[in-house]
Amino acid sequence: MICDNDISNDDQYIDMIDDTTKRNCSIPAMFILGRDGFMIKKNLNTHNLMRAIINIPVNMTHVLPHQQKKPPWILW
Repeated sequence: MICDNDISNDDQYIDMIDDTTKRNCSIPAMFILGRDGFMIKKNLNTHNLMRAIINIPVNMTHVLPHQQKKPPWILW
């Protein structure tokens, strides 16, 4: 899981692109917003945890905005 270092960033995504080398990579990776990364790290530290299970919805195409489950620190 990769996040940017701007803890106030809650809307600007960074594209994770192919490096065009044709290498086979089997390491799962994803980008999350800086605010989300900050809150996850903060809660892990607060509760003295080394790891957590995080559920992230992958396809929100057909979900109406008012039905989306967003983290509590995101105002919408």
